[in-house]
Amino acid sequence: MKRLFPASLSARILACGLFLLSMASIAEAGLPISIEAYPEMAYAGMHHTICLDIGFDQEGSDIVAMHLDASPLTENAEVFPYKNARGQKRYCCSIKLKPDTPPGTYRLPLEVTLKNGDRIRTYAVVRVAQKAVLEGPDILSQVSRNMLETLAGSPAEPGNRVKLLEGGLMTFKQWMDTLKSARTYIHLQTYYLDDDGMCSELVDILKEKAAQGVDVDLIITRYSQLGKSPITYLDLKGHGITILMIGDIGFPKSSTSRQEPWHAKMRDEYRIFNTLPRETAFQQWFKNHGEGDLMVDYAIHEKMLIVDGEKAIVGGRNISDCYFFWWKDLDLALEGPIVGGIEAAFQTNWSEFGGQPLSFQTAAPQSPPDGVTANLTHSKPWLGDYRNLDVLCGAIGMAKERAYITSQYLALPPKLMTALADAARKGVDVRILTNSFETGQEVNFALCHFISLNYYRDLLKAGVHIYEYTCPPERKLRPYYHAKQFIIDGKWFSTGSFNLSIRSAYLESEIMVNVLDLDMATEREQAFLSEISQNTREISLSDLARQEDRYSLLMDVARHLEILY
Repeated sequence: MKRLFPASLSARILACGLFLLSMASIAEAGLPISIEAYPEMAYAGMHHTICLDIGFDQEGSDIVAMHLDASPLTENAEVFPYKNARGQKRYCCSIKLKPDTPPGTYRLPLEVTLKNGDRIRTYAVVRVAQKAVLEGPDILSQVSRNMLETLAGSPAEPGNRVKLLEGGLMTFKQWMDTLKSARTYIHLQTYYLDDDGMCSELVDILKEKAAQGVDVDLIITRYSQLGKSPITYLDLKGHGITILMIGDIGFPKSSTSRQEPWHAKMRDEYRIFNTLPRETAFQQWFKNHGEGDLMVDYAIHEKMLIVDGEKAIVGGRNISDCYFFWWKDLDLALEGPIVGGIEAAFQTNWSEFGGQPLSFQTAAPQSPPDGVTANLTHSKPWLGDYRNLDVLCGAIGMAKERAYITSQYLALPPKLMTALADAARKGVDVRILTNSFETGQEVNFALCHFISLNYYRDLLKAGVHIYEYTCPPERKLRPYYHAKQFIIDGKWFSTGSFNLSIRSAYLESEIMVNVLDLDMATEREQAFLSEISQNTREISLSDLARQEDRYSLLMDVARHLEILY
């Protein structure tokens, strides 16, 4: 048995025999204490730390000592007081499990001594289980493939060449070579282009190709481009590049008389309000905030490049040096049948947002002999199309062993939260890698990190492992984690523009490439494990408790702004 408070506050730990009251008698006495275990079910060999969150609701009573007999589980236990995100005083006890802890239900005696001398005796219940073999079809089985293809709205076709572009000069050179290879056309959609640093070379290639007679067609997001690099927009138009700059895909407060072709279509009040997400969390947010000063827009968020209908790049990068040289991001360079689907996605966006008809004919992409099976998922929420959300939740639900995910932040809609929590509760090793406070400072003073913190508690309780990407605090160019990956059982992986967020699920158009290949998925899984072993810290409830105590005000602000991210 361990002393959990400093000597000035602690008395001798009482022997187990003194803890005589059962939970039933405690409840009958009406004593105001609550204890929750994180995770609520720990799996042997998968969870190495269990945290107890202890609350005492009786006003005006100070706790002077707390004693826990955790000896069946650990030789080391730590307890400390904190205030949670709601400002409530709590106590967190962190228990490092012994490696050979057998499965079972453990009742750990707990005694709380109050300043007035009263004592509360109860016990904390901790459950440790052995992971069962999960039944059902494998994610690569025909049954699973058919279901995921139905959800995606596109078949998985063989014969695709897929090259991973993780960053640095190699990735930048691949972008340059792909653009330079254009003979007929270049189609590019991105959040913004930055004509500065190394990326000015990519912008120069676009201008050179336009001068050579290559059709260069560009879709960008208005508020991002004008906020980051407004002169680049004018410069590109001056060099003969056709640009659609998209904005104002909003939830209108009143009818509008503006008549731009795409604008009239997208701002039609009846259509917009009848395609709003029906999820309770979103509906409640819109009821509270949608008619106030904060305006929420649908937005385009895909990142894709197509050259001559033969080559494509899809992923998370925008055209700015940070994405290539110090942030952590991921693109795929693609050849084969999937390029036709990416071209179709671009052309659909081009037509829907008022672009003039594209005059060229696209040849059918050739299938490389060493290609893999892959398909595309393209979601457009303003049409009531949430395909990426459906595919990713479906894939997580098919996991039998592991689901490894990376996302720049977490702002989970209920459907995604449920999929992740259900998988973890049934024994799937669910791990999420996201940004820490240190790396998050690259973007808007780490607001995205405070958004994520509001979702950690429910994930940890279900047994999800959360890892924060770290860097030295003095580092000026921080490695912000921007890659979006979903890796299931080392057999299936998906990457593209979709974040674990309400916006990606319900407000932004997104594009993802799903690869059904054992070798490539295994490589991504090994890269993920290497990353978390070298560059991250795992977050337990005790870590979250300290962050809640320190950042509760910022977490509250973030809660009101998360719909913008």
